[in-house]
Amino acid sequence: MNRLLLLFVVFSMVCANSQFHPRHLRSEKYYYKILAQMENGGKDGIVASRDPTIERNCFFTPKNEELAEEFMAYSDCLKRAELDVGNEAKIKVIYATRGQDVILPCFTCVSPEDGLEIDSTYKPSAGLVGRMLKNVEDFFKEKFLRSSYSMPDKNRWKFDWEFAMLGRGFVPLSNMHFSASDSITDRILRFVRQDDADFKLGDRYELVLKNVDANNTGFFRCINRHGRNIISNMYFVEVVNHVDIVSISGELNNNEIPEEVQLTSQKFEEEKLNAEPKASQWSECSYCGSDRGEQMRSIRCYIEPMLDHEHLPNNSKFVTLFDKIPCTSSLVPLEIRNKIKAAENHVVYVQIKPCFVPCTKKEQIEREINSSEDLGELRTLDYLPAGEFIFGNLLPRLLPPVMRRVQLVTEGDPLILTCQKLIDKDSGVHWYSLNRGPLQFENITETFSGRAYFDAEANLVFDRFAAEDDDEYFCYSSNNILLGTFHIRVVDNDKSQEVVEVILMTIPKFGYSHMNFLGKVADVLVEEGHDVTFLLPNVIPQLPSNASKLAKVVLVPSDKKVHEIVEESAKSGAVANLWTHSANSYLGIMWSVDLLGKVSYYNTKSWFDNKELIEQFKNEQFDIGITELFDFSGMAIFHSIGLKNVIAASSMTIAEISSLATGAPILPSFVPGSQAFTDDSGNLISRLQNLYMTYYSYKFQEKIMDYTQKAMNEHYGENSPQIFDLIKDITWFITNSDPLFDFPKPLPHNIVEVAGIGVAKVNALPKNWDELLNRRSKNVLVSFGSIASANTMPKNVKQSLVETFEAFPDVTFIWKFDDSEEKLTARLENVEVVSWMPQNDLLADNRITLFWTHGGLGSLMESAHKGVPLLVVPIFGDQMRNAQISKRHGAGVIFDKMELGNSQKLIKTLKEMLENPSYKENALLLAKILATNRISPRQKLLEVIEFAGSFGPMPRFTSNSKHFSLIKYYNADLLLYFIVLVLFTIWIFSRIVTSLLLSQNAEKRKFE
Repeated sequence: MNRLLLLFVVFSMVCANSQFHPRHLRSEKYYYKILAQMENGGKDGIVASRDPTIERNCFFTPKNEELAEEFMAYSDCLKRAELDVGNEAKIKVIYATRGQDVILPCFTCVSPEDGLEIDSTYKPSAGLVGRMLKNVEDFFKEKFLRSSYSMPDKNRWKFDWEFAMLGRGFVPLSNMHFSASDSITDRILRFVRQDDADFKLGDRYELVLKNVDANNTGFFRCINRHGRNIISNMYFVEVVNHVDIVSISGELNNNEIPEEVQLTSQKFEEEKLNAEPKASQWSECSYCGSDRGEQMRSIRCYIEPMLDHEHLPNNSKFVTLFDKIPCTSSLVPLEIRNKIKAAENHVVYVQIKPCFVPCTKKEQIEREINSSEDLGELRTLDYLPAGEFIFGNLLPRLLPPVMRRVQLVTEGDPLILTCQKLIDKDSGVHWYSLNRGPLQFENITETFSGRAYFDAEANLVFDRFAAEDDDEYFCYSSNNILLGTFHIRVVDNDKSQEVVEVILMTIPKFGYSHMNFLGKVADVLVEEGHDVTFLLPNVIPQLPSNASKLAKVVLVPSDKKVHEIVEESAKSGAVANLWTHSANSYLGIMWSVDLLGKVSYYNTKSWFDNKELIEQFKNEQFDIGITELFDFSGMAIFHSIGLKNVIAASSMTIAEISSLATGAPILPSFVPGSQAFTDDSGNLISRLQNLYMTYYSYKFQEKIMDYTQKAMNEHYGENSPQIFDLIKDITWFITNSDPLFDFPKPLPHNIVEVAGIGVAKVNALPKNWDELLNRRSKNVLVSFGSIASANTMPKNVKQSLVETFEAFPDVTFIWKFDDSEEKLTARLENVEVVSWMPQNDLLADNRITLFWTHGGLGSLMESAHKGVPLLVVPIFGDQMRNAQISKRHGAGVIFDKMELGNSQKLIKTLKEMLENPSYKENALLLAKILATNRISPRQKLLEVIEFAGSFGPMPRFTSNSKHFSLIKYYNADLLLYFIVLVLFTIWIFSRIVTSLLLSQNAEKRKFE
């Protein structure tokens, strides 16, 4: 409707005999403001005094009062927006917890007249049919009310939402508006598909995201593409698994940050960024007219630039694009986040203080219907009773829709109940439980015994449900308007159906990395309530670790011959020879096969001889067995006690023999073998080398298996089961690999990658280590693992390393090495020789510049998660493959161990890594990728255990290709058949042609 005419009609119907004649007013906004000031008694000077004539003759309808209040709220919104963001349009960062609902407003502030226009001309939530009916209504209004009505400008409000995942372009979420180029078919298809979206739009184009998860992480924007491509609002939504919330009490009329808040300011000079604790605005009072009212605000750490955009470093300029970035956001560089977490600045404090506000109730009163004569005189035509309206009236705003949810949960399940409100509104809400009554911040922890709490958005968060939480929960606005109801039904969780009672794990006490991986798996299972027994044949008693810290460890004495074999290997220099044998050869793989095979053979024989222990373990009735298919004695142990429900593990990537047994493809053309030194470039030499190394990787495992098979044949005789057949019966395989870190490869779903489960939590560094890292600006860790330690290096290699350290006096080298006898580094001030180091904690410190390592998978995973570049000197086994992975990501350099005696080459390589920033940048990028919210390795492992415990071995989940011969697997027989068929066809064709030619020649001769 024409605005001036609308004002004239509205004022004619509302105000009679008033000095404020409609002809004197300039705009609706001015009108709303006058109404508001009249209600405020002219406080701000627009109306000098409250005129009794106006009070007597101008009846404010409930609708007009609401519009006046909306205008004041609109003004406040503009002030807040200007205070928060200024005149620049910035991306808003929304930090959400997995499982909650998020509402994103399309418009930061909506004026009352714009709100009316959106509601009356294009209601987004009405659906396609509702909007079509509205178009028909507008058409008839224009036809019959030509003098007072014109079709609204709908292009102004044709907004849609778009979404962009990280690193990708924007794609439409909603596509509600027809364009001139749309065909009839397009419109019909859109009508049919209209209700398929996983989200919904509100009356003001707000986007409602339900039950958010990691897939919702990305950029959202509300855009009008039917005009000037106007972007109204843009958000970066980040979904995290958990937010640490601490509730504290506040005091009335005290807006200072309280002393209980343990958030500190941090400065990052290199990036020119500050981490500062900031408090949000106090919310409205949660109750009106009640002494239970509470106001809340959140206090958390935010990242702020020290300088303006032009003077910031390039890697920090992104900060100015966003309004407020939480310190824990993935937008913040990983090294800064690690510092923030170490300073305990990742906690979010929710401060609560009591409040009391009276409830306001608008009264509906009678209204006069007036008419204006030509001279402007008003006369009363009729009276409308309270609550009645005539054609053309704008009806009062409807109450917000109530969100109703009925949900079935299991005991122990987490859930977030979201009281739907706009993310940037500070409206107060309160919760009510049908069984427990009012729920408040001050009693929520005690009421639910620590199972539930309120987060910074006043959502009711359950960490876990108990049977007594079966209840109905209600969410109300501060003026007691119902916003949401949640009927939660809690089902008993019979743990005997979910938790496997008894699990047996076994691995020899031999290789530290293998023990560490299986030990972490055992600890996770114990933490989740499983009863785990860890059987550990005591091959090397000197090893300090017994693998698991939480499981019941059973140390089984090994055969005397096992200890003799290990001691003989040490005396013969087999380990020392690791520094002189090339890793890129047959010896790099097969050097230890006889040692490992004999250990497996005698361990298996020793187990079969211990009949008392076998009988004891039979009586335990284990549900699941877990062993690594590196030493195959575990398969013999499980078979001897009748344990058939077996899960195979691997502390590295999937091995070739396991791939064959489960039917996983072996593709040496582009997937490097488990102990190969090649990359995945696919050139002729690379493929030839990888084929060669893949074969010997398989032969390495097969030969160890043959030793174990020999012990089984001696025990069982002719009826001995074949270990390879036992492996074929295994359904689930877990490997210490990560699809985002490892070489890309096809894997069946029963091979589950759980890399990262062995990465320990980061602890604060002790004071002596902290002081050590502060000595110089650059620090390099040097460690070559536990087997090929630096003490067994040739002297020329040790001397070369010392010369290299000496060439970098501005770098602190922390070398894991026993130098008590040789005193090689005594004269070097920049070398700290240690017998042990907190490697994981050191790597998490951004003062570590480089990690010089042998390339063990555990060390590589720790470095990859911390963003530390690598200088890799692979020694043996899978370390060559691991080094290639690091190189592939641009985060590492491979140095041949045979060149370690060349100090000049070593210095040149180290200088390149310390001075070239690309290695650090690629390492940080890799860490950021690995830190994305995915299904955690812990959750993957637990799902495998739950499935195996519930259903046992499931042959249907494994590929039949495990039974195929190589000829059948690679379709060589089909190829041969095709070749024979082609050759046979050619032969037949040649015979026919020959016969025809001979026949023609014979006839020709006969004719002659």
